[in-house]
Amino acid sequence: MQSSSDIYDLAIIGAGIVGLATAHFLHQSAPDRKIVVIDKESGPGLHQTGHNSGVIHAGIYYAPGSLKAKLCTAGAKATKDFCDTHKIAYENCGKLIVATDASELSALDELERRATQNGQVVQPVSREELAEREPMVLGVQALFSPASGIVDYGEICRVLHRRLESSGVDFLFGQAVTGLEERTDNTVVTTSGGALSTRLVVACAGLQADRIAALSGVADDFRIIPFRGEYYRVADRSRMNAVNTPIQTFLDVQHVNLVAPLMLCQELIEPLRRAKGSVVNVSSIAAQQVHPFAGAAYAVSKSGLTTLTRELAHELGDTGVRVNSVAPGEIETSILSPGTQEIVDRQVPMRRLGRPEEVAEVVHFLASTQSSYVTGSEIPINGGQHI
Repeated sequence: MQSSSDIYDLAIIGAGIVGLATAHFLHQSAPDRKIVVIDKESGPGLHQTGHNSGVIHAGIYYAPGSLKAKLCTAGAKATKDFCDTHKIAYENCGKLIVATDASELSALDELERRATQNGQVVQPVSREELAEREPMVLGVQALFSPASGIVDYGEICRVLHRRLESSGVDFLFGQAVTGLEERTDNTVVTTSGGALSTRLVVACAGLQADRIAALSGVADDFRIIPFRGEYYRVADRSRMNAVNTPIQTFLDVQHVNLVAPLMLCQELIEPLRRAKGSVVNVSSIAAQQVHPFAGAAYAVSKSGLTTLTRELAHELGDTGVRVNSVAPGEIETSILSPGTQEIVDRQVPMRRLGRPEEVAEVVHFLASTQSSYVTGSEIPINGGQHI
């Protein structure tokens, strides 16, 4: 049995930014408190904290007057102050919030209103200024938040860990919490490495919070709903030519654009035969001519797909299965490269971008019985760019 001197005043479950900041505040407010921080990983900040976008949010999103708005604003200042004190690098780079089309302008206006009421300065950015600031971003309007920044939250965690540990706070890494038993005067925390007693438990377990809540018996119906974040890597603007594309990258592109359509056709050949179905492949203008933005691997894969279309049409003609393809040119989508308008002005006789629905209508035609005597064909959809 533990003596009273062996009992912790406070056990914090989770050594992410929330758990460490909690330990930091409570230790500062009462340095004599006996505190232990428990985490199942080998070090601090190895879950969400070490894998987020690293943004120091200014406090522009939340409802004016709400606790979230107040704490976000205060937290941004506290984060920067802590970094200044402990010489942790951060950057006040600002943030652009972009309306990609006219339907998002009302939401942008509402965001500007919220920011103003939250005491934050935001600057409207026109389409032209947006193109000048960030040529890789396409949008009709934007807001610039100069107070937003970026920081390595993992490094903040490492600094907090070192400071807390040197001040006498205990850390139990590599120990998953498996049980919580609340007694009259303390709580027994069972981990994969043993058990300890504490007067108070604070759960800062992130995505494991619902499991900790269930162990404690506090809330059996509490469930974390996970959302996966996705990030885009900004590509090198130089064209990936045949001689400078890594072989594995070259092969990966072939698998996505050429091998995958063939695999689908092979797997679905029997139902296609029974239904006398139609296959419509999506090639590209890059299969017909060297394109300034499409890399060599992409062009080769699309050229191969054009050839595959003919081969499949020849093989399957007597089964009633038709195989055709479309070859779009410069289509107005969210992934247009800077400089596309120059291509349109110089190479496209119709002098405009194509619309997605114009591609869809041709695909629908090739898939329908209206094209029942068409197979082995490729239809350019490029405003005459191929001429």
